[in-house]
Amino acid sequence: VIVAKATTCRRHIEANHKVEYLSWAAMNGFMSMLPGDTKCRNAEAKAGAEAQLTLDSYLQQQPIKECIVPYTDPVFCKAMIEWLVSTNQPIQALEHPAFQNMMNITAHAKDGVKIPNHKQTQQEIVNMFKAQLSKLHNHLNVCILYIYGVYRFYIKCTRVSMLKG
Repeated sequence: VIVAKATTCRRHIEANHKVEYLSWAAMNGFMSMLPGDTKCRNAEAKAGAEAQLTLDSYLQQQPIKECIVPYTDPVFCKAMIEWLVSTNQPIQALEHPAFQNMMNITAHAKDGVKIPNHKQTQQEIVNMFKAQLSKLHNHLNVCILYIYGVYRFYIKCTRVSMLKG
């Protein structure tokens, strides 16, 4: 029987003579051209090509760095005016000693300034208030003890003078 197409012959060999064909191909160093083997090779090649096209396995997630705007006088002036307007601050706020102190401190920061969030700021205010109360309490205790000591000395002196007099 003469076969018109090579693919039909290959399908026949794959269906009826596969073992003999594969052993012959292996002995002669021949690559199998059976339709099933060809499909497998094409699928592997396609998978290999797709694997080469994607870099997902090689890429790593980098941490996002916060962009720190380099200082220039115009940039600072613009940021200062935006802050004044957006927070409805009077222009005199820029001349306040506490604001000037804050600006002087932040001017020495090398990697930008981390501004605390609402809860962190609230907790720090409470901590500062408690520390101030503790200082006041200690100061008042010292004053009261001093006054008490002066009072005891005065009483002692007046008793002595009463006994002498």
